[in-house]
Amino acid sequence: MAASPAINESTIVNSSQLLATSSNSTLCTATATSACNNTSSAPSVDAFGGAHIRGPAAYLELMAFLLIDVVAVIGNGFVLSVVVFFKDMRTVANYFIVSLSVADLLVSILVMPILTVTRWRKVWPLSDSLCDFQAIINHVCMFASLFSLAAIAVNRFVITRRPGRYSGLFSEHLSVLYISITWFFSLLYALLPAFGWGEFKFDKKRLNCIYSREAAPSYSLFFGSCCVLLPQVICAICYVMILVTFVQSRTALQQLTDVSVIGNSAASEAKLTKNLFVVWIAFFLCWLPITALLFIDPKGELDDRVYTAAIWLMLANSCVNPIIYGVQNKNFRAGYLKVIAKTSWVKACNRSKITPAPPLTRQGSSRTTQGSSRSHQSSSRSFQESLRSEPSSTMSRGHGYILNARPHLLELPTKTNVRGRQI
Repeated sequence: MAASPAINESTIVNSSQLLATSSNSTLCTATATSACNNTSSAPSVDAFGGAHIRGPAAYLELMAFLLIDVVAVIGNGFVLSVVVFFKDMRTVANYFIVSLSVADLLVSILVMPILTVTRWRKVWPLSDSLCDFQAIINHVCMFASLFSLAAIAVNRFVITRRPGRYSGLFSEHLSVLYISITWFFSLLYALLPAFGWGEFKFDKKRLNCIYSREAAPSYSLFFGSCCVLLPQVICAICYVMILVTFVQSRTALQQLTDVSVIGNSAASEAKLTKNLFVVWIAFFLCWLPITALLFIDPKGELDDRVYTAAIWLMLANSCVNPIIYGVQNKNFRAGYLKVIAKTSWVKACNRSKITPAPPLTRQGSSRTTQGSSRSHQSSSRSFQESLRSEPSSTMSRGHGYILNARPHLLELPTKTNVRGRQI
């Protein structure tokens, strides 16, 4: 008997809940369907899966990515143009700088645009094959940059600590061979996941196609130790030894002049070494956060803003190096100005100005024939008289442009031949 009131109360509660649910559904049916859907906080999705609702931070990120991309393309294009167009800049050290610039240029042309789209859409909008392609290019350029920086550090170490062996170890042909080997192994290591050792996939946290750490932990170990850690250790050891040499022995700069193959002075080589050391420090600082996140946060549990800042730094390295060259190296700075002077838009601006007229004597000689000396003298006298007597008609025939360009020709002697010589 005591249980019946409880049953009745529960029945009443359930019936009231059903009535509330039915009333809510009726209200949703009567009103617009979107009003019911607005109870969810998730934004709407477009055809590619990207959210329509974007805050100011999304637009700021888009503008930052586009700015980095444009500066990287222009800056690295200037570096390549300086070394290609000017023979004085074709040195062994600059060959490795060209290798770095090529890697950064490939990233800015092939990787950054796709990464900008994925950061905007928040999903991968392209095919799986393009995801693999983007990941391979990204890894090739990263490995090439790391190995090139290690080769530059060894180059600076040899020229500072072993200057007598520099010409034998870093000739022009051997340097090109070193760079070729660097790019070959970079491509080989990047293709390993494509041949079965691991796999590439779209990382929803980094919004980028990278290798899957869960698919092949052994490749992650190989990637972190041999491809990232080893080149950085080589750079650190070489530059520490160079610093010790500069501090302990002030005669190190004088020893550089004993190498006949080096075209620059000892002071220039020391400045170049400092310049390339700054390049390595910039690379290390820009790539340290994103590399550390691979090991610190393997499951991608940190905040998205941490990954956004790390990706910004990683991409900014592609446009930092040309700025460093221009600020610290006067040869590259002068080369930049020469390249700007050779661009088509500068030439177009120069053509729009009044160009100097051809010399007057050439026009005079074109008016004369190959006759006797008397005919030359008479034609010259008649031309001078026409200048004095009929200036307006002379200008109407086109000589006014010449006179304005070279006004001192009005004071020519009265007795001269066509070539301006005394008779």
